[in-house]
Amino acid sequence: PFMADEEVFGAIENPWPIMAKYRRTSPVSSGSYSAAFGAPSDPAAAGRPHYTAWTYDTVREVLDDPVLFSSTIIHRIGVEKAFGRILIVMDPPEHGRARRFLQKAFSPGAVRQWQERVIRTVIDGLIDDFARKGSAELVAEFTRRFPFDIVCRLLDLPPEDVDLFQKLAVTQTFAITPYVNEAMEARGNLAEYFRC
Repeated sequence: PFMADEEVFGAIENPWPIMAKYRRTSPVSSGSYSAAFGAPSDPAAAGRPHYTAWTYDTVREVLDDPVLFSSTIIHRIGVEKAFGRILIVMDPPEHGRARRFLQKAFSPGAVRQWQERVIRTVIDGLIDDFARKGSAELVAEFTRRFPFDIVCRLLDLPPEDVDLFQKLAVTQTFAITPYVNEAMEARGNLAEYFRC
């Protein structure tokens, strides 16, 4: 359910030298990130000027200047359709207000409480599942499952719904890719699931 490397890097097996070249020669380049690797551009962004920041300093500049580099364009071209109004597409001061509200829910004290009540239990259960078999494919059986099992426990969802929740949640994240229709469908299905 995760984007394959070819979706991100095209047919390039080793993208790191290309990124290093861009960082040396052009900290900001015209064109989409995916186009730099020969992959198709996001059709939702078609007809819009596109630039890629390659260095830490240029990325930091983009993130620190919401007036010149607003997040709202992403909101308009797809993310809103799949997620609604979310933190990542908010500019200040709205972003700050929402972030302060969410920080309370994810404070160190709250996370400490989850550690024993939820997180440790999920980790032990996942390890027990593959320990009985004597081997495991760690990405499939642990890394991909772990965050979704945690969220499902925190939301008090039935354990048998973890796979469905994971599929819908991951598909929903494809909102700024060629899969925006699938992302919107996943959003609707996820909303319907929570209404039941």
